[in-house]
Amino acid sequence: MDNVMTVNREKAFQQKRWSNVFGNENKYFVFFAALIFLTVLLRDYFDVPIHKYVLLMIVVVAFIYLSESFLIAYFAFLIPFLPGLPGNYIVAAAIFFLILKQGKIVLNGYMFAAYAFLLLQLFHLFLYQSSIGGFVKFSLYIILIALVLLKKEKNERPALVLLSFGMGVIAAFTIILLNTLKYMPLSLLIKNGIRLGNIATVNAQFDVTDITLTLDQNTLGYFCAIALSLFLVLLFSKKLSPPWAVVCIVIAFIYGSLTLSRTFIVISVGVIAYYFLMNLRISKNSILASTSLAASIMSIFIVIQTFFPTTFQFIMKRFQEADLTNGRAEIWNQYQEFMLAKLDRLIFGIGIQEMHVKAGFFHVPHNGFQQIFVAGGIVGFLLFMIFLFGLYRCNKARYKDGNERIYLLPIITLFVYIQALQFLSPHIMMLPLIVVFCALRISDGADLKRH
Repeated sequence: MDNVMTVNREKAFQQKRWSNVFGNENKYFVFFAALIFLTVLLRDYFDVPIHKYVLLMIVVVAFIYLSESFLIAYFAFLIPFLPGLPGNYIVAAAIFFLILKQGKIVLNGYMFAAYAFLLLQLFHLFLYQSSIGGFVKFSLYIILIALVLLKKEKNERPALVLLSFGMGVIAAFTIILLNTLKYMPLSLLIKNGIRLGNIATVNAQFDVTDITLTLDQNTLGYFCAIALSLFLVLLFSKKLSPPWAVVCIVIAFIYGSLTLSRTFIVISVGVIAYYFLMNLRISKNSILASTSLAASIMSIFIVIQTFFPTTFQFIMKRFQEADLTNGRAEIWNQYQEFMLAKLDRLIFGIGIQEMHVKAGFFHVPHNGFQQIFVAGGIVGFLLFMIFLFGLYRCNKARYKDGNERIYLLPIITLFVYIQALQFLSPHIMMLPLIVVFCALRISDGADLKRH
């Protein structure tokens, strides 16, 4: 009995010690996240000259101090900010410190599939319009995703990763919105139906060579849709209280709507409908989640009707255009004919770099899966599908009462959305894979209330 009591006391002491450690680290995590937000805000909105290496130094210090799981969460927060940061350097730093904190490099069959896909892209360097620098940049993103999601030890705080990405999207969009309002008032933006996202649409003197936080409208809508699905998962899993979940869902939907993206509207409505149908079971948790969702929908309509009354009118006008695919169907057919024209293209593809130049077209593929196929042919497509399947296998947890269908929502959102977007390039489009597959680990991870 004495031995049992001694063991219990030791366990209680260890739990209390780690709770204090995580509690302190959580404060520093919030500090570094707030510091990046405020620094980018000062640079972009208040025009304070801040060199990009100052931002890089902040991120590196955070990577040094934070533990592995908090580092992943912090990187998730940074994903929407990367276009306004020295993104490639940050990805490289994240890889370096992850390997350092993991203490070893774990290899498995799914990693070999990812690296085989990179090897195939290496062979394409012998084609024109390809560079070793472009290959290295693309490789960094694939390696980072593999290091985070294909390791044996699971992330201890997947809920924090989801919340961090969602809050990062809201924070980044807020800066873009404020920066946009410097050049054009909100009333004029709404009246003219200008899509929020790219600062160049409202600032004629915008210098694309300057590092400024700006995102393509479709990319911003893509991030908002994924954030919306993540907030719903956090609501269902009770990792985020209903009042805060409602606020986050409302903001994510309104911000996404301001991009006037038809894809965002269709996907978001589908996400909400899917979530509602999956919660039709009569249980306390389902009733609470459905009630919170209903409150979110009501709040969305009230806010939009009050502050953005013409937003839906412009969205409906976009749905009334003759070509709802906005030329994507034609682009799809062009690339399919191009790939089928020669056997070597069909089998091995033409590489990820400058594929529209190699194919002689004006646009790159606007379908994520087609982009993978064009880059790697049948061989590359199969290798990448094995890699994606590995991400699922390595992160799938055991669920009760069919709850897996809820935790699959972010993954479904991402793969449905990229049917109308690029995926491999710009490389930032791949990074939400880190977040959506972490959603599968929610039931095994630590509670946000405790950490």
